Amino acid sequence: MTKLKITERGFAGHFCGSASCLFHRNTLVEYGNKRMVVSTVGNYRPALRGMELTNRDRQIGLDRYYETMVFRAKKIGVYWEADVSEEIEFNSAWSIDKLENESDMEADNMHDKVVKEISRKISK
Repeated sequence: MTKLKITERGFAGHFCGSASCLFHRNTLVEYGNKRMVVSTVGNYRPALRGMELTNRDRQIGLDRYYETMVFRAKKIGVYWEADVSEEIEFNSAWSIDKLENESDMEADNMHDKVVKEISRKISK
């Protein structure tokens, strides 16, 4: 019997500026030989020397401060990584358009809901 396997990983799965994101989650969802990566990034804090940052400077995309994306996984070396050329569609909320004290918690909840949706999708 094939089992669903969910692995939380400690690095960002997408976004070229992810090294400057204070929030990132990367979850590998596996079922048999199918693998998908759920990646959430946000709370972007780019280091711009001598410049005051506005909230708009902290957006990671148009009108969003956090985003979740899902990709097929591909093996690179010993790791299964997000293949950003193969994005997977999903129905759950995928972005947060505000940067407030509780936004990281909202991003955690958003990520968990997408992992749950993808887990159902991959195991069908």
